[in-house]
Amino acid sequence: MFSIFARRCAGCSLRSNGRRFFADLLEESEEPLMNGSMRFEKSINQVNLLGRLGRDAELRGSEDHPVVVFSLATNTVYRKKDGETVSRVNWHRVSVFKPGLREKLAVHLKKGDRVFVTGSLRYDEYKDSNENMQRATTILANDIVNLTKRYLSEEEPDI
Repeated sequence: MFSIFARRCAGCSLRSNGRRFFADLLEESEEPLMNGSMRFEKSINQVNLLGRLGRDAELRGSEDHPVVVFSLATNTVYRKKDGETVSRVNWHRVSVFKPGLREKLAVHLKKGDRVFVTGSLRYDEYKDSNENMQRATTILANDIVNLTKRYLSEEEPDI
């Protein structure tokens, strides 16, 4: 991908402020859509999180569409102007659809485990039981590494 970028960028002109002008790079990608008339451009949606599980991983969904879900806590520590140190916890909803990985996670991930999660963001809207529109942000995990000492001392392979 970098070589394609470098080849395309070699023909880019410079603007008067010294920055590269990327209009040449915005040309259509080489991968056609199903109908063959339009093309996609490349994009990145990647998230890396390091935190602790708020509850045991849970296998949900249907037999045709199984999913493992869990909540992950990350924290940010900062100092206020008056010198007080504050820790803020953020909670993330994580879903795992990847076959093989989800079955291992359902068995091995327990509340309090420290894990590293790599995945992508997904934003959804739905109506709750009172017909109010709700928004949800989910991390769709591609890979998870359990960093808990208890797990690392066991003889099973990493997940």
